[in-house]
Amino acid sequence: MKCNSTILELLYVQYKSIGAFIQNSLKKIKDLTLKIFYQPYEFIRSFFLSPNYLLHYSEKFFDKEAPKMIAHNHLHHNLNPYLFKIGYGPILLDPKLFKMTNALDFGSGGGRNAINLSQLADFNLISLSDISAKNLELSKNNLKDITSCKFDFIKSNGMNINSDLRYRFIFSTICFQHIPSRIIRNSLFADLIRLLDDNGVMSFQMGYGKSRKLLSRKFMVGYNRNQHSAKVTNGKRDVRVTNPNEVIEDLKKAGAGYIEYFITPAFADKHPYWIWFHVYKTN
Repeated sequence: MKCNSTILELLYVQYKSIGAFIQNSLKKIKDLTLKIFYQPYEFIRSFFLSPNYLLHYSEKFFDKEAPKMIAHNHLHHNLNPYLFKIGYGPILLDPKLFKMTNALDFGSGGGRNAINLSQLADFNLISLSDISAKNLELSKNNLKDITSCKFDFIKSNGMNINSDLRYRFIFSTICFQHIPSRIIRNSLFADLIRLLDDNGVMSFQMGYGKSRKLLSRKFMVGYNRNQHSAKVTNGKRDVRVTNPNEVIEDLKKAGAGYIEYFITPAFADKHPYWIWFHVYKTN
């Protein structure tokens, strides 16, 4: 009996090993097939699609996700020390420079950053802008008890902000990395820089770092690509910066003055690092 039991155990172990080998082989074949066939297909398809295709599905996706986002409002991201040290850094250096000026939170989601901004300086007005009307509707509830400043809510069409106000501080985080189109990002860069007042600064973040999965179907899109075929961009088809000078070049063409950037560890996402940019209206 003991001999038979030992033989059965050996057969079971061998069976598991063969099963794992087959499963791993099938995964490699699938990944190779996607790399050879799907990525060129998606690249070619994107070439013929307009930015409106991506914007349409982005709006639908974030409208659908809005209740989930509002439920926890990304509050865990407030634990990221670099959010305050670098993201809000220009305000913390001298809050008086922002007293009774306007601020804009682009890609505002549930209003978490707008709440933070209202506590960092005596702003006159904080505008929230998002491609999702449902995000804006639900974020009003999150801000209803804050009386230290005024808020307004601007529905973005994804290409521009639809505002003529001037802002001393513009902020955006976990937003531009979800826009896998250089055409769309450059349109937004130009419009956001237009909205800065003469002493204004824009602070925003993107994913950063090199990876073998940069062109993976499931993960990252190269910075220079226009992946207009993407129907899901939150964690899939994210864009990743590998060369900061490419972003700086786009910002300069959009009208930026002095630009500085900082590379930090990523926080709660699939990028190895984050890159933060401070963009000033003047030199």
